[in-house]
Amino acid sequence: MHRALLVVEIIRLIFSFVFHNKCHHSCTCVGSQSAYRTLAYLARTCRAFHEPAIDLLWMNLDSGLDPLIKLMPRRMWAKRHYPLGVGTFVRKKHWFVFQKYASRVKSIRMPHHKLRPTSVYRVIAAIACSSKAALPLFPNLTRIILCDPNLFPLLRHMIGLSVTDIILQLDLWPLSVFEMSVIADLPKLCPNVTSFTIQCVRNPSLEFWDIIGRWTSLRHIQSFPLPQQAMDQLGSRGVLQSFTVDLLTPYLHPHHAGTLPGTLHTLILGGGNAGVCTHYLDGVYGSPSALVLCIKDDDNPNVDGDVCELLRTLPNRFNNAALYSLSIKLICEYRTLLNHGALQLQLGILRPLFDFRSLRIVDIGLVCTALLDDDAFAEIARVWPNLESLALRTSNLSKVRPQATIRSIISFLEYCPNLNTLHLVFDGTKKVETFTEVVNTRMTTLKVGHSPIEDVDRMVMCLRALMPNLREVVPDYWTWRHEGAITQWEQVQERLTLSLRSHPRIV
Repeated sequence: MHRALLVVEIIRLIFSFVFHNKCHHSCTCVGSQSAYRTLAYLARTCRAFHEPAIDLLWMNLDSGLDPLIKLMPRRMWAKRHYPLGVGTFVRKKHWFVFQKYASRVKSIRMPHHKLRPTSVYRVIAAIACSSKAALPLFPNLTRIILCDPNLFPLLRHMIGLSVTDIILQLDLWPLSVFEMSVIADLPKLCPNVTSFTIQCVRNPSLEFWDIIGRWTSLRHIQSFPLPQQAMDQLGSRGVLQSFTVDLLTPYLHPHHAGTLPGTLHTLILGGGNAGVCTHYLDGVYGSPSALVLCIKDDDNPNVDGDVCELLRTLPNRFNNAALYSLSIKLICEYRTLLNHGALQLQLGILRPLFDFRSLRIVDIGLVCTALLDDDAFAEIARVWPNLESLALRTSNLSKVRPQATIRSIISFLEYCPNLNTLHLVFDGTKKVETFTEVVNTRMTTLKVGHSPIEDVDRMVMCLRALMPNLREVVPDYWTWRHEGAITQWEQVQERLTLSLRSHPRIV
């Protein structure tokens, strides 16, 4: 064995890379199982690998407490009916086994439907009440996701000072008095929480504000619109960094108005249509560095007008010089997306955003950008010279042929020298004169979507000359596969990869 593999930190880093790489490059379920199976093999390889692999294997319990529960004797959790003295089954050896693995857990998602909630509740309660147990049962737990109010009482046994992130996903509201009493004790059980998320079928912001207000170190909040008193208190503390507002559920109480906390650097509005977002921003002012708008329009016939009104509102609500990142996404179902084929991103819609001259990251996921031509893209490039990443929607279900050509890419490379990522559709079949001295060595990713192409060799030569360090060309794989054609962009990608291998990277 190499001497470097005797260093625990190096082994942990390698195992972490192996685990996340398998999860990322495989399907959600199969890839996750393969990753955990690999860690189990590594844990049985040798003594040097055992502890780091076991730590990573038990770090995140995405399937709830099932793996830990099944370490206990089967008579404790496999029966449908339990004796009143289930706690007498817990022996000292059982506690040591539970503690060995529970101390490694840092994230839990509860519940999981393989075991009945009553089974989980009885076993955890029995372990917590045994004379050998030490509370909290998960001393190193930092993140917990709770979906079932029936398991809320277990929080008194499970969480402690190490918890910094709490997520509550509630399908039922209101909660019972006993369940709310447990929630009310959360600031006392885990006073060091810095991130809190509440997702509910109704708007419980008033009921939860007293709880949120007792966490003095909250930096990240995801909730419904908060009342004025809540935002004033958060602003006076000077610690809030990001605020995600869920506008999906109608809010019945007046929300805050005025200046957002000066420490707030990320504001996310999600779930509502463009009109709801515009109404929420009425009277709100701030200087965030990142703004995300997730607009939902399922069957809105006036979506064009609502989006235009929202974009016209933004420069009047936010500091033009402070905003560095802007993301606008239109969330639609597949059938709705087909019906919105007429919604095209035109330059007139974007012009209100030109006031934000300091933008570095722009992600505008409206339905289609095929109507933007070379002149439009050149104007965008001149207005935003500090761009590092520009992502325009590259999928087009209406199959409108793009009006832009390769000259649009040249415009961005010329006016945006720091650009490294570009998502843009263009007509690659048009033969235009591309002779230019512009060369961008920062560009590594180009997403071309449904861009048509004919001459692969010519396209490779052009991209190689303009962007010598380009590593990845990404077409709209779903569209090409659906049409049953072998996309020529894959050939472009293969030849660019071979070119990078044979030529050293240009700095």
